[in-house]
Amino acid sequence: MKNYYRCLKSFSIGTLCWILIFIAMNLFTGCTITLDVSDKLIESPVDSLHRKYQIINNYFVYYGNFHNHSNISDGTGTPDDAYKYAKNRAGLDFFGLSDHDGYLNDSNWNLVKSVADLYNADGIFTTFWGFEWTSSCYGHITVVNSDAFCMTTNPETENFQQFCSWLNRKNCFAIFNHPGRQNGCGTEFNHFNSAICEKIVGMELWNKSDGFSNYYYNDGYDSNDNKKGFFDEALTKGWKIGAAGGFDNHTATWGTSDDFRVAILAKKLTREDLVSALKARRFYSTLDKNLALSFTIAGQEMGAKVPGGINTLQIQASDEDAEKFSEIILFDRNHSMRRTWKFDSDIVNLTDTLYTNNNDYYYVKVKQVDGDEAISSPVWVSNGK
Repeated sequence: MKNYYRCLKSFSIGTLCWILIFIAMNLFTGCTITLDVSDKLIESPVDSLHRKYQIINNYFVYYGNFHNHSNISDGTGTPDDAYKYAKNRAGLDFFGLSDHDGYLNDSNWNLVKSVADLYNADGIFTTFWGFEWTSSCYGHITVVNSDAFCMTTNPETENFQQFCSWLNRKNCFAIFNHPGRQNGCGTEFNHFNSAICEKIVGMELWNKSDGFSNYYYNDGYDSNDNKKGFFDEALTKGWKIGAAGGFDNHTATWGTSDDFRVAILAKKLTREDLVSALKARRFYSTLDKNLALSFTIAGQEMGAKVPGGINTLQIQASDEDAEKFSEIILFDRNHSMRRTWKFDSDIVNLTDTLYTNNNDYYYVKVKQVDGDEAISSPVWVSNGK
């Protein structure tokens, strides 16, 4: 009890009363409390921050997003508002800001990094910082956790190839944003024909309130390719990207305007573990905020490379709200539906045998009865290299 009394001296009378109530609950019911002094909030064990994380295929599932804006560029709310809201209101597991490059300077760039560090808490809430490389002709790309930023107005980083060269020199990762939106010049991402940049790990399949219908269910840039969307066109041309999405929030409702999420499969909720999972492409895009998904071939989780030949495929899926699944579709490099399975259950755990071709890739889409969907990152088939 002595430790409690020391803490109480620095609080107001009103706050003191609330703390005494919670201490009583702690003593007589055995529950735990968390004091978040920086936010002046008292969070109970039923808060989303203290929920039990879903586990699938021996990984925890963590939900969040990296593509968000504040009043540093054209958004509403301060960086402090954004991280606090994403943590306490949206209950996200991870979050990052990525304001437009044209608004950045050394001062506000360092501010975002310091606020991200302030809110970062291992096992509770993992934070990132970044910026959005914003070109009207070459597209928009979210860059996360780089030590510096660059601008499209800089002659050294004004086009896509130059930007990729800059990325390759940085310890960071990046995600293609809302493909197709900035293709007025006909050169967005140079339609994936330039040298592949390994630092770009994903592509948005949803953005803001626009779901897969805008950024996945489309005919992409190229014709006569079996109606591949932007995602499959990039994959076919050798880009090793996973299925992502972006809140792209400008209205101070970070993580609450929709249930769309990027979900990462990782062992721990830390920057190190999440970045490692992202670089391994062990993540998926979901329109349901708590859908869990695992897709393996030869025992290797999404994002991995496996040998060609006869392999065992396994798909696991569940939903924290026990919402039912209706269908699972397996796609290959040609955007052909290799397998389809029908379901009427809130739990999916299926295994099958699949002949995998060298230099192919496979990913799955799961559909729920309520219309929500999730798309996995691919498993790639190597030719022994």
